[in-house]
Amino acid sequence: MPPMEIISDLDKQGFRVDDCHNMTNRKTGAPMPLFMVSMVRSDFHKSIFRTVTVINYVKVTVEILRKKYGPPQCFRCQGFFHSSKFCTRTPRCVKCAGNHLAKECEKLFGDKPKCCLCGGEHPANFLGCPKNPKPRIDAEKKRRGNKEPPHQPGATKS
Repeated sequence: MPPMEIISDLDKQGFRVDDCHNMTNRKTGAPMPLFMVSMVRSDFHKSIFRTVTVINYVKVTVEILRKKYGPPQCFRCQGFFHSSKFCTRTPRCVKCAGNHLAKECEKLFGDKPKCCLCGGEHPANFLGCPKNPKPRIDAEKKRRGNKEPPHQPGATKS
């Protein structure tokens, strides 16, 4: 279904759509039967989750976009808080910890993975990895009561 047809049908149902595009598979680039629809936040637009079940005579399920859990992780070097788009670090394999990209890995499916961050028997993108900063950030926020530390005169942020 073309995105313009989705926009048109939602407009007929009273929803003002800012953007609509077909989601694609990250690995293959092939279009999937999923569409991302963006609208201005409003109480009326929130009703789309309860009221819209059909678009252009096709049964649909409308869901809120799920946020990824954890900090962004680079697909190239497996480091945190940056993306692979501009990464110039040495590649590290998410599966075997080798100095190559994951798509070049020769590890077999049955072989145990090795984390390039901690050396454990899990892939580098495992949320339970002790080197994943997300659990530490959550624990620190909980310890502080979700408050920022007090400002100290003369201190600079690093």
